[in-house]
Amino acid sequence: MNKFFLLHLTGEVLVCDDTAMNRMVITEHLSQTGLTAILAENGKIGVDEVIKRHERNKPFDLIFMDIHMPVMDGMEAAAKINSLGVKTPIIAMTASTEPDEIAAYKTSGMTDYITKPIKAQALWVCLSKYLISDFEEDGLHEMLCAHFVKTGRFAADEIKNAIQAGDTVLAHRLAHTLKGNAGQIGETDLQNTAGLVEALLKKNKAVPAETMEALFCALAKAIMNCLTYLPESKTVNPVYLHEKKSIIKILETLEPLLAARNTDCLHMLNEIRSIPGASELTEQIEDFNFKEAWDAFQILKGKWM
Repeated sequence: MNKFFLLHLTGEVLVCDDTAMNRMVITEHLSQTGLTAILAENGKIGVDEVIKRHERNKPFDLIFMDIHMPVMDGMEAAAKINSLGVKTPIIAMTASTEPDEIAAYKTSGMTDYITKPIKAQALWVCLSKYLISDFEEDGLHEMLCAHFVKTGRFAADEIKNAIQAGDTVLAHRLAHTLKGNAGQIGETDLQNTAGLVEALLKKNKAVPAETMEALFCALAKAIMNCLTYLPESKTVNPVYLHEKKSIIKILETLEPLLAARNTDCLHMLNEIRSIPGASELTEQIEDFNFKEAWDAFQILKGKWM
């Protein structure tokens, strides 16, 4: 893993973000420089922290501000902070970097922006620009993978449940968070798929069943990739590795049956349904469409074996 060695700093930085993994990324990087991170889960909490510091005449050295947060978003929070006369630079953290959006951030009082998912090099540039700083990146990826395995497994279910409940706002926020978390661990497929779901929800459009199926598959694959990267001793729950082995065993048992068009594969339907992304395969087997089932099997096999 690349490492960046820079000057050691002292100071306190306010990090406003409603996503635990994003706060973890920033906190870890800042701790490598000697900087202390003060965390806020939304803009309202962040503003309150700034007000307390302002009253004691002890401002933060830097403020990182997420754009999309519940209770109070980043733009409103930045505007309130600036109205206090606080001169601390406010850095927007966002995946939305269209020119008109960047202009809106600056209009609200943000000094600069950094693109999500946060990368070590980009953060180094930002810290260098405003604090003449630097840091070392070490075992952060491993720590993020462990966190993702622990907290992210049911993200697709949560999005699906929110959609079914008619809570588009919650579903959009969950998709946005999943997209960012996937980017933090380098899972591009999951990041792109979650981004597609997020974009559809933002426009109040229905999310097609095949898109949700792709999200479930991408998430399952990301979880398995994280487990492959992590030492088994650091795996939060060994059941995930067991699940992958079980899926592979199911596929290995099923393959010769499908190749022979053996109807005994019908007795495996319950097992097949347990595999993320197997809905097409299940449907074709149920309809006795063995050619189409074989094609669907090959696609599924490519994702898991």
